[in-house]
Amino acid sequence: MTLDDISPRMLERISDMLKIISDPTRLKIMQFLHDGESCVSDIVKNIGTSQANVSKHLSLLTRVHLVKNEKRGQQVYYSISAPEVGSLCESICNHYGRLLKKYAI
Repeated sequence: MTLDDISPRMLERISDMLKIISDPTRLKIMQFLHDGESCVSDIVKNIGTSQANVSKHLSLLTRVHLVKNEKRGQQVYYSISAPEVGSLCESICNHYGRLLKKYAI
């Protein structure tokens, strides 16, 4: 898909999605889920915030289809909705890491 193929409305929606990812807690969640599916309690342990906060962010990420969930018994497991989503987060983090090294930001 080229820029010519993207309507102004679609660009607005893409921008909104990037704004959602830009929250530090949501970005941490996305990075953690990039390694594989996980339940809320494991996400809480690994990103260092409350269960209520993680659940709130997961709800939003699920609502905009960045993350998907699957209930298994009493647990709900979350994962990245598509490989491209995980790759996007990873690319942004890697790019910023290179900037840090190069410019000591």
